[in-house]
Amino acid sequence: MATFRTVLIFRANGVRFSEAYALDGIDNLANARLQALPMIKQRLKLCGLGTELLGVRISPIPATRQIELILPNENEWQNPAKPSASTNGAEVERPTSVVLVDLFAADGRRAKHYMGGMPDHIHSETAADGLRLDRGGDWKNQFDIWAAMVTQQPGQAGGANWGFMGETPPNAQNSRAIVGGSIDPATGELRVHVAGNQEALFPRGVKVMVVGNRREVAAFKGPNGKHVVKASSYLEEEDVTQITLQGLRDVDPARWLVGSYGILKLRGQQFFKIAKVKINRAGRRDRKEEGFSSVRGRGPTRKVVV
Repeated sequence: MATFRTVLIFRANGVRFSEAYALDGIDNLANARLQALPMIKQRLKLCGLGTELLGVRISPIPATRQIELILPNENEWQNPAKPSASTNGAEVERPTSVVLVDLFAADGRRAKHYMGGMPDHIHSETAADGLRLDRGGDWKNQFDIWAAMVTQQPGQAGGANWGFMGETPPNAQNSRAIVGGSIDPATGELRVHVAGNQEALFPRGVKVMVVGNRREVAAFKGPNGKHVVKASSYLEEEDVTQITLQGLRDVDPARWLVGSYGILKLRGQQFFKIAKVKINRAGRRDRKEEGFSSVRGRGPTRKVVV
């Protein structure tokens, strides 16, 4: 079984934007399309009048050049969106208006999900969260149906397993505790120290992340964040590996709290199933650089008109 990235590409008021999901437990692109269609159609019921779904792109994770492209057809979904019980014929809000929805995994991990193309009557200038769902007609009911679809258990309603991609948590295979640090005298870059010979785990050029490092004063610059390994050198006498983090300067290991040096881990993505959905608030989101210049993208594409 594999995981597939599913991207819905919308247009409203002349502006394109997109929403991305992950679909897990599917064996091929054709089946991913079949599993995705019910959710796609339900998502459209949340849109205001004038919103268009230009297409849906489905591709494997990790990425390959194989893409499943679903294009609209008047027999299945209509462009632009037409009045329904959920929108009451309300026009779509301005392109920058979104409803922020929190997607929660079973372990509590949260992903922010910005839903655009909403009808204008659910937005409020006076409500604390910017929403007036009590005036949304059937919108909240339709949202609850969509939420049930993306949180369903495997085997229900066709077995679709919706989720999101997130950073792989530290574990014994991808992480090592940081036992100290030093500065490369030639370049001024930080070298983190991990116990034992870890040259094979953290070779030059690999992408890594430092998490959990604490300093005496939080304002001091620390190593937490994403990095690339510039060099890895095992010191046999001390039984530690010095790992130089490319470009990371002005970090003083002497300021680190003893016992809170943090963890060095390989960067990686994994699938997290959506266990709970919660409407957070209304908001604004810059759409200038979102969406796609082409619905098709690049690579071999199998066009499907539904």
